[in-house]
Amino acid sequence: MKTTHTLLAVITVLLIAACSSESKEAESQKETTSDHSEQLGKKTKAPIIDMSKFSEMSKADLRLARNTVYAKYGRVFESKDLKEHFAKQDWYHENPGFQESQMKQQDIDIVKLIQKWEEKTEVLLEERADITGNGSYEACYVLYNGNKGTYSIIVNDFSQEFDHFWGQADDTQGLPSDWAEIQAKIIDIDTEDFKQEVLVSQRYDEWVDPGTHNVIVAFDKGVKITELSSTDYDAGILEINGDGTVAMNFSNCPNHTKYYKLNRGKVVQFDEEIGPTPPGGCAACFTADAQVAVSMNATKPINELKRGDLVITYDQNSKTFYQTEVKRMLTVYHDNLVEINLGTTKLTVTDDHPFLTENGWCSVSPEKTMKRYGYKNVTPLTTGAKLIEMNGEAVSVTSIERVSEGTMTYTISTLENGNNFIVNGVVVGTETVQNFF
Repeated sequence: MKTTHTLLAVITVLLIAACSSESKEAESQKETTSDHSEQLGKKTKAPIIDMSKFSEMSKADLRLARNTVYAKYGRVFESKDLKEHFAKQDWYHENPGFQESQMKQQDIDIVKLIQKWEEKTEVLLEERADITGNGSYEACYVLYNGNKGTYSIIVNDFSQEFDHFWGQADDTQGLPSDWAEIQAKIIDIDTEDFKQEVLVSQRYDEWVDPGTHNVIVAFDKGVKITELSSTDYDAGILEINGDGTVAMNFSNCPNHTKYYKLNRGKVVQFDEEIGPTPPGGCAACFTADAQVAVSMNATKPINELKRGDLVITYDQNSKTFYQTEVKRMLTVYHDNLVEINLGTTKLTVTDDHPFLTENGWCSVSPEKTMKRYGYKNVTPLTTGAKLIEMNGEAVSVTSIERVSEGTMTYTISTLENGNNFIVNGVVVGTETVQNFF
């Protein structure tokens, strides 16, 4: 970005761009243009337009504006309305040999910027803020594109696009229907540096995983982007007091807060506090290397699973296996781990995680399992216990050992159907913490 400490004063007007494809030229031909389009004609040189007018322009105006940049290079237009319009301009001369590779990067960037305005379905933020700290006020926008499931942050001529669903959506499954609206606002991390920042946050409507994702836009010799997020229980919320620091609730079990400060426009971590594990404990989980059955013939590491993935579950009544959808994943740090040896495979898991046997559920710490997750009649998991395998048979536990070091762990909390899934070939239960948070 070319922005300097005289950012807004220097960039008062922008050379307007044209559509990037012939299909773009054809759209909105019947839409009535406003007075803005009149400013684009009958000139002896390629026209300019105030960037602040973008929010007032119709799609037809923006379409014409985009094509003006291509017209400057002599692009030959096929759409009748564009061909007629530019034929009237004294500065326009057709160039049959025009190629987009001939364009200056500045013009390419302007085309992309105007396309974001055209494709928007909603304006989430439209404010002027002193991002540079020099007393000028930059034009700040957050534009939502509901057709793509993305949003764009714009500060003057800078723009960057982000995924609304931050990795949770799959093109084959469609966009999540229960995702909350994006929140965008102007903030002031440090009241003494005279600079303001833009904050954009997103999360699920419910308080559970995957927490909150934040994008902070700051300035230091250019626009800088920092992304802060947490996928833990109801976590990721930021606390900003204007003293130059940002605190983020990274985890609630145990309480874990990360502290950040501005450094050359980036928000950089400088400290953190991790509290003790609560008396009620946290959800039972597996280490990242646990393999979850996603079909009858394939597995996936549990730390790679996400909401919307399909996994195998077991129907205890019919004794059959079938696929179901993951509705919630949990990630948390644990130090109450045990290693369960099944002869041909090992599992490192929290001591309260339930396993299914022919006689019902069991765990290394059955009282914890019943208290935390609502399971009934859980029996002790001991050496010799026979766990139900995915092949319908049973495998014996050969040894159980405590693990001395803690680590990040993962589990499925909720499935669309069923209360269990398959890890390293054996049936294990899902967990939803009961009356805890």
